[in-house]
Amino acid sequence: MRRWFLLPILVGAAAAWWWPVKTPSKTSSPQPIPVVPAAAIRPLSAYLVSSQQFFSRGISISQQKTGGVRRRNQEVTRLINQAITLATTAISHYPADPRGYAQRAKIYQAIQSYLPEAKQIALVDWTRAAQLAKNNSNYWHQAAHLCQQVGNLDCWVQNLQRAAELDPTNGQLLLELAQAESQAGQLQKSYQHYQQLLGMLVDDRQRSQVKQELLALGKLMAKTKGVAAVKLVTPSPLPLEMNLGTPKLEASQRQPLVIAAGEKGGTTATSRVVGNAFSGTGVIPGGEREKIIHSQRVTTGAAIYLTAIDDTDNQTLRLAQKGNGFFKVRLDHALNHDLHFKWLIVPQND
Repeated sequence: MRRWFLLPILVGAAAAWWWPVKTPSKTSSPQPIPVVPAAAIRPLSAYLVSSQQFFSRGISISQQKTGGVRRRNQEVTRLINQAITLATTAISHYPADPRGYAQRAKIYQAIQSYLPEAKQIALVDWTRAAQLAKNNSNYWHQAAHLCQQVGNLDCWVQNLQRAAELDPTNGQLLLELAQAESQAGQLQKSYQHYQQLLGMLVDDRQRSQVKQELLALGKLMAKTKGVAAVKLVTPSPLPLEMNLGTPKLEASQRQPLVIAAGEKGGTTATSRVVGNAFSGTGVIPGGEREKIIHSQRVTTGAAIYLTAIDDTDNQTLRLAQKGNGFFKVRLDHALNHDLHFKWLIVPQND
């Protein structure tokens, strides 16, 4: 009986000795590497609002007159660069949304006087935004304005055309398009859009100005009847995928950074003749006989057509001289009033 009584005790002792050896230890198993969750992506509006707040604050401080220039410039630089960083982050997280590109374009457009690459980056970003938005005329309008600034007539006209197509009742856009087409030498298209604009205007002064422009264009087209019109060259697509980077503003140590709002519409700038225009309006001031017109389109072989808008007192408006980059218009006798005239350059072999 003693043997059977001791048997369970011996079995239990053996099991207690054996179990720790054969059972795998919890600490001996390979443990998985803990995964650290990536930082949560914020909503697009959060990046845009924050970017705009830094941008607006930078503008405000840059326009202050108090405090040292160096310290103020450093703070403006910090704020503007933070606005750029947030807009770029918005683009990286939401590449199919046009608003991130538009926000960054607005900032770069505002600092183009201080950063050489800013104008090109802004142009690319406005174009990206316009292509993504499809129906936002303002994006095309902003891109057109920058094209004008860099002297790209074809890009200027074509982006204004896109903007006007999306907003056909916008008289200001139509006026800018007519002006741009005139400077690009597309007189017939300009004439048509001025006529369209005339039907939209109710102000007598504005109607009178448009009628005067139509009259001048009509005279110039009559003089150039049968002459091949200047052809718009379809601009090469902007390298939208090129790595422009996101250069940052650098603080000036001497001159104050004064930054204006980013969006600069072309409401008044389009009336200015760009340096490579094919056509434009000139004026010989009263009491003077000559006027020099500068345009990169002028060569010794180019044909130049002139027509007076104001009364010439029976004088003939003549081309007195031309050379690479300029031509001179002359009257035989000075008038006692300003003489406005329209001109067109038709390049050689066009």
